[in-house]
Amino acid sequence: MQNEHPFSNEEMRLAELLHQFLALSDDRDIAGRLIFRGPKGEYIGETTLSARDIEAATDALTSVNAYRADLEEAGLKPEAPLPRVDAEAVTDVVAGFEKLLGGE
Repeated sequence: MQNEHPFSNEEMRLAELLHQFLALSDDRDIAGRLIFRGPKGEYIGETTLSARDIEAATDALTSVNAYRADLEEAGLKPEAPLPRVDAEAVTDVVAGFEKLLGGE
């Protein structure tokens, strides 16, 4: 499925997260699937995950959540969200995702 509009900042953040899931491994033993949709339900992309990928992602997110909780407990602010990006600057990234998801 092709995205027919430039990604918003929120959609771009989801596309970046999707890219990280796609980069976990090339293991084809499918244990789960993720579908990414934007804040208004627009399709961003999807990926499959092996059991090993799910464990790695869970471990990483557990570490991030513990780190943020420790920062908050110490009265510090967690890192700010990603800066806003120019939607036109991500056209090549979107095209690359579409090719990757299309198997090209």
